[in-house]
Amino acid sequence: MAPWRGILRFDPSVGGSSLMFRGANNSIRPGGRTMDIDIAPDGSIWAAVHSITWGGGGLVHYYPATNSWQYWGYGSTANNWPGLIGFCEQVSIQSKPAGGYQVWIDGEGWNTMITFDSDTQLFTLLPQNNVSGEVVALPGNDCIDGEGNLWAFKAFGNHEALITGLLSEVLQFNGTNWQSKGIWREGAYSYALDIDPAWNI
Repeated sequence: MAPWRGILRFDPSVGGSSLMFRGANNSIRPGGRTMDIDIAPDGSIWAAVHSITWGGGGLVHYYPATNSWQYWGYGSTANNWPGLIGFCEQVSIQSKPAGGYQVWIDGEGWNTMITFDSDTQLFTLLPQNNVSGEVVALPGNDCIDGEGNLWAFKAFGNHEALITGLLSEVLQFNGTNWQSKGIWREGAYSYALDIDPAWNI
């Protein structure tokens, strides 16, 4: 879980003794706000941390099997991290067909997408030339659908997605067509959305 000031881990099969909190005081995780987490196929945890008044931000990687931590933030160049990126907002893990995985990171919030390849252990700053086809942002959590496709919206099922548009209009993609679900409230911005098994948005 991402309880803002750290990462909270709990294993229901073990019980209360497995509860673990890691924050700025007991790990290398920076002191900012944990905005999003995802778990890779190897069991490692990736966290996007937003800088805030009480602490810095960046990208955090924790591997429970070896209790090892890695952190990338402003000024870091390890693993080819783009050193001017000081905080992250979203992170999604995409399994690769031949094994391994790719991490998609939304850095700095505006037109800054970064990927990490588990095979090469390197980051790549994606092009930002304002041309069609560029991935410029992840809109929220869970951007990988059931078939392993990355969506730049809220993804679920197989080839299905949700997105909020202008004035908080919700649009649903069913694999073929977009359908408006209406405007859920007055206002110009919705941070994230989700859908449950009964199709309630």
